[in-house]
Amino acid sequence: MFAVEILNTERKEGGDQGLFTASIIITGGRPCGELDDFKLIKDLVQAFEQKGIAAAWGATRQAVDHGYAPYSRQIGQTGKTVRPKVYIAIAISGAIQHVSGMKDSEKIIAINQDRHSNIFNCADYGIVGNYLEIMPAIIKKVQAGFTFGLKAS
Repeated sequence: MFAVEILNTERKEGGDQGLFTASIIITGGRPCGELDDFKLIKDLVQAFEQKGIAAAWGATRQAVDHGYAPYSRQIGQTGKTVRPKVYIAIAISGAIQHVSGMKDSEKIIAINQDRHSNIFNCADYGIVGNYLEIMPAIIKKVQAGFTFGLKAS
């Protein structure tokens, strides 16, 4: 007879369902993992959720490959293809493999400190600057009621 004793049960974050139902997805590149462990991105998601807006966060393949996010959060050719109403790309170069997974979003906003980054070629709106300086201002705006035109669900 074979006996098994369960010592511990641990739930891991899946994350993939929210990527398909979110009105807004905020996705970060490798620098977001290296510099702040996606904290600002998660804070922005939380600010939207507090306003009743379905929000989720994603990551690029580089961020996943470096261990900053689980594979279930990967957006792009080798990850998930998403089509939210608003997609915010933060510190993402705009490689075709990533763009193929988010190009059908209704509105694309890019934040990157490199003004020549390819991500701006597919963005409806672009902000050139360091996301560590820009994101806190956006979070405050959302907390104050700005929602990029999205309505609570």
